[in-house]
Amino acid sequence: MKIENRISNILEIALLAVAVVVAVVFFVGGYYPDSDEPVYTNLLLNTTFILAGVAVVVTFTLSLINFIKNLIHEPKKSLKSLLGPLGIIAIVYISYLFADATPLNLPGYDGNSNTASWLITADVILFTTYVMTGITVCTTIVTAIVKALR
Repeated sequence: MKIENRISNILEIALLAVAVVVAVVFFVGGYYPDSDEPVYTNLLLNTTFILAGVAVVVTFTLSLINFIKNLIHEPKKSLKSLLGPLGIIAIVYISYLFADATPLNLPGYDGNSNTASWLITADVILFTTYVMTGITVCTTIVTAIVKALR
C-alpha cells in the first residue's frame, strides 16, 4: 500500500473519531440555563473549522507530493494530478468574484460580523459548497448510469 494511502486512511479514521466525539459531546452536553443554546456550540464550530482546515492542508500536501513524484517519473501524468487542486482553486476564485460585500439590514443585530470581509467570506464558502455539492451529485449520478450500462 502506498504511503499516501496509508496516511489518508489513518487521517480519515482520526478525523472521523474526533468528529464523532465532539458531536456526541455537543448533543449530550446540555444547555445553558434559561436558554436554548447548547453548552458546546463553540466547541462544535471550532472543531469543524479545524477539521476542515486539516483536511484541506493534507489534501493539498498529498497532491503536491503526488505531483512531485509523477514529475520525476512520468511528467505527462504529473499534470493530471494537478487538475483537482487547480479545479478547487478555480471554483473558490469564481465564488469570490460572485460574492457580495453589501452590508445586510439586520434589525436588532449589534455584532461586528456584518462587514464586507465576513460577508464575502460567507458567500465564498456558501457558493463553493453549492458547486461542490452539485459536482458530487452529478458525479454520483453519472457513475451509477455508467455502471448500469456496463
